[in-house]
Amino acid sequence: MSLVGFAMFAIGFLSLIFMLVNVSFTFLAFLDKIDGPLGIVVKLVLMFGGMVILYLSKSDNDPY
Repeated sequence: MSLVGFAMFAIGFLSLIFMLVNVSFTFLAFLDKIDGPLGIVVKLVLMFGGMVILYLSKSDNDPY
């Protein structure tokens, strides 16, 4: 789960940085074609969702 969380965070973060220099990942190009802020919101959700998955995978679930 840590690897999935890190990959989600990295892809979301890099896509936001690439958006600043007008470059995009080819598999996320459909998000750039959407009108309005929905594409940015999806990238932010991808990034913060990755952080949440990383936190949950590293937390100790054993109460004893």
